[in-house]
Amino acid sequence: MSTSGRAAEAVTVIGLGPMGQQIVRTYRAAGFTVTVWNRTPGKADGLGAHRAETVADAVAAAELIVLSLTHYDAMDEILGGADLTGKVVVNLSSDSPQRTRQGAAFVRARGGEFLAGGVMAQPHEQALAIIDRSGSEIARFMPYAQRSLGSVGELYAAWAGIAEDGDPPDPAYLRMMTAGARHVVATGAEVGVDTVLAESVSSYWERSAGTPESTFQVFRG
Repeated sequence: MSTSGRAAEAVTVIGLGPMGQQIVRTYRAAGFTVTVWNRTPGKADGLGAHRAETVADAVAAAELIVLSLTHYDAMDEILGGADLTGKVVVNLSSDSPQRTRQGAAFVRARGGEFLAGGVMAQPHEQALAIIDRSGSEIARFMPYAQRSLGSVGELYAAWAGIAEDGDPPDPAYLRMMTAGARHVVATGAEVGVDTVLAESVSSYWERSAGTPESTFQVFRG
């Protein structure tokens, strides 16, 4: 196989929170050679990916670099000393349009190409809170939700269990969703769209991240 062919089948994933780990599994299932790096190396255990010792090693391992990090500041810190010549950096963090443009300039200044791909999660906690607040049991609605969600049905059931058990939320997840909500508001304002509803939603994420308590708890009251 040619060098270019091998490069097309390789990817590096930096950041191994729940989303980053699932991205690795998806790439692995598709037959890609995956290299990973994370501040906490142990998060790579069991993923079947090659664990790079340094950021430089991770960047060198593939042309495509996928970042699953909490925010753009983390990208700046982690890739600040990296040579990105010939690399395509896909940042899945969410932030304002201005911060996204700054991130693009940051990558291009180091020789790379930049693609913003902020990932937005389903509003599962809000929906569950509305059901619970109505006096109905969440379990009653689970079969219908799982049927419509297909392959992520089991994941939705896990979310429901976490909400009902009152487990504390993941602070990194709350920060990511807060940044995403801010991005929606900032983008809407920049193009002249009414952001009243978006600002209301954003306020719930801000409250959750500041407490921290899950949006299920916030909506449930």
